[in-house]
Amino acid sequence: MNIVFIILAYSTQLYLETGWLTTKSINYKSEFEPMIAGLILGVYFLLIYLSVTSGNRKVSRVQNAMGGVTYPLYLLHQELGYKLFNNLGDIVNKYLLLVMTIVFFITISYVIWRYLEMVIIRRLKVVLLP
Repeated sequence: MNIVFIILAYSTQLYLETGWLTTKSINYKSEFEPMIAGLILGVYFLLIYLSVTSGNRKVSRVQNAMGGVTYPLYLLHQELGYKLFNNLGDIVNKYLLLVMTIVFFITISYVIWRYLEMVIIRRLKVVLLP
């Protein structure tokens, strides 16, 4: 039954994402591919399905880092990423710019998570936990 809900959620999100991409294409004067959005969403929902159905609940250091990086990445990427593309899109090859943007934001997100969030979390644990 879980797979039915995941497929329903995927279909709904893909429908909403397609409308969103049309709006963003007009606003940012850049073309967005619905197929790419579908693939990204597919990977996302596959990872959700695997994490929900997996019997192994032990989290590795890599999984922990990937999870820790997601929130800073979420906060940083959208507006700053669009600004980078709008300002540098005519100067730099768009595929090179895409790779550079991905590497840049993942690196910055990791640094924020590792050297800011983790430090704050450790200090809060000392203060808040007995």
